[in-house]
Amino acid sequence: MVAQKALLGTAKPIVGTIIYEYPYDSANIQHLTELSHALCYMHEVSTGAISVPAPLRSAEQLAQRGKNNWVQWKTQNGDTTSTSSFGSQHLTDDQKKENLHRFNEHCDDLSQILKTTLDCKFWA
Repeated sequence: MVAQKALLGTAKPIVGTIIYEYPYDSANIQHLTELSHALCYMHEVSTGAISVPAPLRSAEQLAQRGKNNWVQWKTQNGDTTSTSSFGSQHLTDDQKKENLHRFNEHCDDLSQILKTTLDCKFWA
C-alpha cells in the first residue's frame, strides 16, 4: 500500500504486520487498510497525503521538539555562569546540582499532572 501520490521519484510502500489476529474476517483487513490510508490525510500542515500516518508524523515531530528543547536547556545550563536580573553570577557545583535536582523534580511533577491527559488526548 502506498499512502501518498508520488510527485517526484519513487514512493515507498508500507509493510504492516498484524500482531493479534481476531477470528479471520476479510473486512477487518480491509478496514485496517482504509484506516491507515485515511490517517495519512490528517496532517496539520499538508492537505495532501503524507507517507506515514499523521499521528506517527506528529509523534516524531514532538519527539524532535523535545530533543531540541533538551539540547538547548543542556547547552544553556552547561555554562558556569547564569544570567539573572542582577547580572551574571558564578555558580558553584552545589548550586548546579541543586538546579538540576529542582529541574528533575519539576519534570516529574509535570509528568504526574499530564499523565491522565496523555492517555486520552493527542496534540501537536
